[in-house]
Amino acid sequence: MIDHDALTQLLGASGIVDPALAQQVGILAGRFPMPVQRDLFLEIEFGDEAVPAGFGVGFPAGALDRFRALQHPFLTSALGQSLEAAFADDPFAADHREHLNLFGDPDPDWVEYDVSNDRIDATPFVFFRLPSRLRRLANAQEVRALCAILPGEAENGDFERLLNRIVALGPASPYRIGVARSRGAGWWRAIVTDLDREQVVVALEGLGASDYKGPLGPALRLYEQGMDRSGARFALSIDVLDDRITAVDVECPFLFRIANPEARAGPLSNYVREIADLGIVSGATAAWTRDNVVRDVRLPQGGASLKIMLHHLKFRLFGQPHLRTKAYLHLGLTSDPATVAVT
Repeated sequence: MIDHDALTQLLGASGIVDPALAQQVGILAGRFPMPVQRDLFLEIEFGDEAVPAGFGVGFPAGALDRFRALQHPFLTSALGQSLEAAFADDPFAADHREHLNLFGDPDPDWVEYDVSNDRIDATPFVFFRLPSRLRRLANAQEVRALCAILPGEAENGDFERLLNRIVALGPASPYRIGVARSRGAGWWRAIVTDLDREQVVVALEGLGASDYKGPLGPALRLYEQGMDRSGARFALSIDVLDDRITAVDVECPFLFRIANPEARAGPLSNYVREIADLGIVSGATAAWTRDNVVRDVRLPQGGASLKIMLHHLKFRLFGQPHLRTKAYLHLGLTSDPATVAVT
């Protein structure tokens, strides 16, 4: 299992979370098997200060299926059973029984836990991979095929109309569908990626959003200045309740578009200075972002280390609170070889 003592100490030493929350994160993470320790994340929400809003882990693609096939003891633990209960809500379960769906992306299977008032909610929020044939949408017929199997009342609702506006300008890639029992019946979240700026604009304008262009132009300039790796430029995180879209966040810029982590600081510094000058974020938020673009945290006595990298920012551009800004930090724990246990 993950070395929870090392993670607790390293998070505390980072200063990103307070010692009490670092302890909670360490205890929770310590119940997960070691394969997830290179794909941990923290969600940080900015207000008067940077406040943790979520913690998550990523299982390597296919790992959970392998655990099930091998009857891995993790799945019989209380934590494993809570995850299995959450994954039982898969909206694509019937489709997977009918189709092989062999082709998917190599990204992890993400599990998230909300953090509020420095307490971690015990209910997992899980994301589901889409059927292979629906991972890239290019026309209204493909949009309708996806909406026909989504949760709630997606057909003929806000979400279908939004997707149709997007694909009228070019293809789009639904990345994951998130479901959380704690957020009530009929609620789900769609992540739609591989979008360009024009697709984001037409999606937001169709919802009647205003004052939304601020983060987009600076992100394009960051990509022009530094990007040297293929991948998404913009993604939309779309909250849906029954047939109604309640919130849309734009995710940008994606820092992994600059392959060398050490080369990200300059372009990011220019980006956050620009959005701070526009009043989108505060000077303190800009400074925090610059400080945490890439960090290696090590304990004085040596041993395990924690790699912290800013993955992307996220801005609420439709719904409330308007222009709420979050940062997603990717964490990779490297274990001290002397303390690694067999799992």
